[in-house]
Amino acid sequence: METPTPVDRSRIDALVDLFATTWREGEPPRLELFLSQVPPGPGRDELLLALLEIEIRHRRAAGDCPRVEDYASRLPGYASTISATIDRLNTVEAAPPPPSAASVSFAELPEYEVLDVLGEGAMGVVYRARHRTLGRPAAIKVILPGRSTDRFRREATLVAAIRSPHVVAVHDFRGLADGRFALVMELVDGSDLRAVMRANGGRIPEEQAVRWMADVCEGMIAAAERGIIHRDLKPQNILIDDRRRALVADFGLARGEGVLPDVTTADTVMGTPQYMAPEQAEDPRGVDTRADIYSFGAAFYHALTGSPPFDGASAFSILCKHKSEPLASPRSRNPDISERIGAVLERCLAKAPGDRFPSFAELRRQLTTAPGPFSPWDMTEDPELLAHLERYRARRDAYLDPESDLPAEGEAHAFPGGRRVVILRGDITRQDVDAVVSSDTHRLTHNFGVSLAIGEAGGRQVVDELARYGPVRPGRAVVTSGGRLPARYVFHGVTVGITGDGIVEPSRDLIAEIMASCFYHADSLQVGTIAFPLLGTGAMGFSREICLDTMFQSLARTFLRGLGPLREARIVIFPEEAPDWGRRPAR
Repeated sequence: METPTPVDRSRIDALVDLFATTWREGEPPRLELFLSQVPPGPGRDELLLALLEIEIRHRRAAGDCPRVEDYASRLPGYASTISATIDRLNTVEAAPPPPSAASVSFAELPEYEVLDVLGEGAMGVVYRARHRTLGRPAAIKVILPGRSTDRFRREATLVAAIRSPHVVAVHDFRGLADGRFALVMELVDGSDLRAVMRANGGRIPEEQAVRWMADVCEGMIAAAERGIIHRDLKPQNILIDDRRRALVADFGLARGEGVLPDVTTADTVMGTPQYMAPEQAEDPRGVDTRADIYSFGAAFYHALTGSPPFDGASAFSILCKHKSEPLASPRSRNPDISERIGAVLERCLAKAPGDRFPSFAELRRQLTTAPGPFSPWDMTEDPELLAHLERYRARRDAYLDPESDLPAEGEAHAFPGGRRVVILRGDITRQDVDAVVSSDTHRLTHNFGVSLAIGEAGGRQVVDELARYGPVRPGRAVVTSGGRLPARYVFHGVTVGITGDGIVEPSRDLIAEIMASCFYHADSLQVGTIAFPLLGTGAMGFSREICLDTMFQSLARTFLRGLGPLREARIVIFPEEAPDWGRRPAR
């Protein structure tokens, strides 16, 4: 006899949460897709009932009238379940209204008087209450019957350990006679950040947003001190109280040290796609504070620009964009964002965790101290990296000044294991290295600037090999042979192009992606030496200073890790007085 598949309660709860959230955000999800995430058996049947109820309620709220026939072809074999669910909801809606919240009481919580209902969700109901003796207001969250209590219990255990005025406090956690559980929390009079954004036309002015996000940093610093990772930081989980303070709420997906085991399963995506770090989608149990910093950046970006960094028709498409698409510059979506805060957002949202702020303490310093001479990207808590960056910063202006005393052979920065970064002025097509890097459009037209020079110097072989590629996504690099160049290979980096979200132009994030793509090819092809131009600084006019900073930091981090065959990387700066190669003549 075949053993039935055990019910994975935490997975079902996560899918129900995501399904309900997607509906609330106005993007009707495909019920069948969610249902397919659980194997046939009692678990799938339980999930179907929960998803059907959510979908039918939302469809009715929109003026639709769901029928059994609507689902017959989509969910074969479930006609009786669908019919029973619709009939049950009809009965509930036709029944007399339930007693007012004021008449609700919990024998296990006699010290609290329930006043009204604050909200209802897929997991439970939240009541407004008041302590009968102290007069202290409270929120009582009661989990619905049949829902897993693991996440509920975890939230109580984790948040009770945090001491911060910027985290919603937990006062008590108790079981009820009917098998449900109640979580007694601090009552925050106010709205969540998402509601405040909507009330302000989608955006929050920078000065106000910075103050609130600095408060969030305070709360997350306190959580990090307890080894707690939130894993679902988003505008809906940032509450703004009547004193105009921001508080972090809902640690239901959090992970902590020394508490209940993690409820996350290996193949369950936990979190909200629009705000989720790329690595969290792949391994939610392996993330650290830097995943929360990414989510913080995504929420901050949304508050300032009016839209999340990435969006799409499905959770999968959004998660793919977080991992593989370059970030649209915050200032391209809202020119009123200051350069400094734009840089803070971009660093929070760096694809690689190592490129983000290392802690919420450092992030808070960036938001609360007066701007200094260095970019937010320059700050690091790694003393070894800091030493290399300080030496580089002392010479950066000289590297970019054609009148400086930079030697013809360039200036080398030494790293462990005999690795080195050499910065020089010269012609990239004459570099005697294993690979040179080009800078091109997504269609690989190689008809201006560095790409034109490399195509002409490499000859027909390079051009013909490049023609075999279709359009390439910005942020990637593709490989051809070097043709007549001294280099064996050319890595063609795409610094500008068009995606479904519009025109993508050079940015720190995009340059860092190209560098990572080049490192991958270098590892695969056993490339020991490579030469980079200043990517994207030609026709697109990307800042030479920012580009050089980004490239040096990326190389420094890579060489300090000491992995791969790469021994020497050159950054080749064309003198500003050198003749512009211009554009290939029209044929």
